Amino acid sequence: MAARLTEAVHELPDELVLGPVAARIGERFAADLAGTTAALRSALDSDRYAELLARLDRLVDGAPADVGRRWVDRRIRKAVRRADERLDRALTLEGTAGDAALHEARKKHKAARYAVEAREPSAGKPAARLVKRFKALQDLLGAHQDSVVTRETLRRQALQAYADGENTFTYGLLHGRQAEAAGHDRPAVLRARDRARRRKARRWLNP
Repeated sequence: MAARLTEAVHELPDELVLGPVAARIGERFAADLAGTTAALRSALDSDRYAELLARLDRLVDGAPADVGRRWVDRRIRKAVRRADERLDRALTLEGTAGDAALHEARKKHKAARYAVEAREPSAGKPAARLVKRFKALQDLLGAHQDSVVTRETLRRQALQAYADGENTFTYGLLHGRQAEAAGHDRPAVLRARDRARRRKARRWLNP
């Protein structure tokens, strides 16, 4: 995000860049990176993370011997159904509620994609095709979420600039461009959704 915003600032005509916008963006993300890197290191060094790894090992080692394809496929269908339902609901909402719902839909599609990948070695090209289409849909939903987060970051940057007595015009301009770009996401999401739901992509799950 820091790189994209810095590039966006540099692409603006000089007369539209009012104040030390690029420098402030760099300072903000440098501070965020330092804080999140420290938090990540702390999490990876924690007893909780070590226990998570141990639990995953026990899960794999203790998998029931009678777990078969039908058992796996039922759970894949459930994950896919949940992803479909969450996206359909999200597309009926607008504004911040819609943004939050699309983010949840993206997480459900990521889970569905990983579930389908579990069958890719045995199902072959049909499963690979569905994985590819889920990935395309997931990427579009991820780009939308990036826009949501970027707009909120720009809003906070503008508030800080105002408090510091700096001009906020450029932050508003960048925010508007992000919002405009996000408006083009929905048609692309609808097309990707329809491709992921074509019978040819899913019939192997419902023999």
